[in-house]
Amino acid sequence: MPLGPLFRNEAGMPVSLAYRAFMPPPRGTFAQCRSCGGQWNVYRGAAAGEPRPGAVTFVETTRTYEPYVEDEKVFDNRNVSTAATHTFSLRQEWTQDFQIEREEGRANSIGMGIGAPQLGLLEARAEESVRTRYAVGESHQRTFAEELTVPVPANSRCRVVLKYKRLFQDGIARIEMSDGTTRDVPYRIALALSLDWAMYAD
Repeated sequence: MPLGPLFRNEAGMPVSLAYRAFMPPPRGTFAQCRSCGGQWNVYRGAAAGEPRPGAVTFVETTRTYEPYVEDEKVFDNRNVSTAATHTFSLRQEWTQDFQIEREEGRANSIGMGIGAPQLGLLEARAEESVRTRYAVGESHQRTFAEELTVPVPANSRCRVVLKYKRLFQDGIARIEMSDGTTRDVPYRIALALSLDWAMYAD
């Protein structure tokens, strides 16, 4: 997934995420492209009067489920004349992916002229605001843990098929600009992992 620029102060130290999530970075902040290494002063690199991003609000649109992984467990009760109940623990690692539409941000009002440095800042503001709202850390790895109990009839062999799926949230990060316009940046993020399961007799 493409990432926005890095932000550092004049001493070369990273700028706190809190600045990027809730307010403009402090004066003297430099943005650095992660791909080419080029950098620019966030403020002096802009044309005079160019609108700057401010507060961010969220418009959540649709939620959808997508298959993630499948697994199965087998319980053999063929040599037992009584039914049995099996309880077992599940643990599944999953990735909390999220995406920002980098070049599809669109103005809600006319007169939106944004240069490349400010566009990078706009995208970074949207990315870090999404991270903050949905508590996305530096690592996108998450762990799903659950305990499952299944009944197995006497003299039978059963398969339990486990189907994991991720819940995705689509939405818009709406950024207020200093000239009174707003700019919408679509995003998509995986919120959670859920489990569907079914038991089949072999």
